[in-house]
Amino acid sequence: MRRLNGILLVLAATVLASGCLPGQSLGMGSNVGISSAAPSREPSSPPTLAPVSAPSPQATLNPPPSAAVALPVRLRIPAVNVDAEFEYVGLTPDGAMGAPADPDRVAWYKLGPRPGQPGNAAISGHVDWEGKIRAFWFLKQLGAGDEVEIVSADGKSYQFQVQWLRWFDASSGDVSEVYRSTGVRELTLITCGGTFDRQSHQYLSRLVVRAAMR
Repeated sequence: MRRLNGILLVLAATVLASGCLPGQSLGMGSNVGISSAAPSREPSSPPTLAPVSAPSPQATLNPPPSAAVALPVRLRIPAVNVDAEFEYVGLTPDGAMGAPADPDRVAWYKLGPRPGQPGNAAISGHVDWEGKIRAFWFLKQLGAGDEVEIVSADGKSYQFQVQWLRWFDASSGDVSEVYRSTGVRELTLITCGGTFDRQSHQYLSRLVVRAAMR
């Protein structure tokens, strides 16, 4: 079993380098009709990143999760109309973060901190599945200052604010700053995006959103 100290950096490298979130992604891109309820903010374009080496796993400072803190049950992001239930995932046999089995739910990395605990908590979600937009389709439209709410099983609400949004090349993004934890209560939201490679059936970029607890 890998040491928890550093697990998010290992997770980061495998999420960015792998096929993102396993599932029936169709790479719908901009050809999908968007409902009138969709946010109107224009999405940003993914920049090209220079190839870099994977960071050292010793860089993270995440504490082990505490059973005394209730698990999250719902994620709400009003600016992009996200209101999704959580699944709880660990690592797959190849060392990647698990993906939500239900494409309309999001996945909380259960080996990391729980809501409100110091550290960098990872959340993943699908953008599309079987021809339909899914939980994180509009994540690319978030901006600094947008609110993110985590509701836990005991009814507590934890409020976060988006700090930044960045695109990473799936095979060469520098994740050292993205997944390093300094003990601040933070969320890192991860999904696919950018160009869809129809040969490999994979998106070529990964979208990462960082939010800090208010």
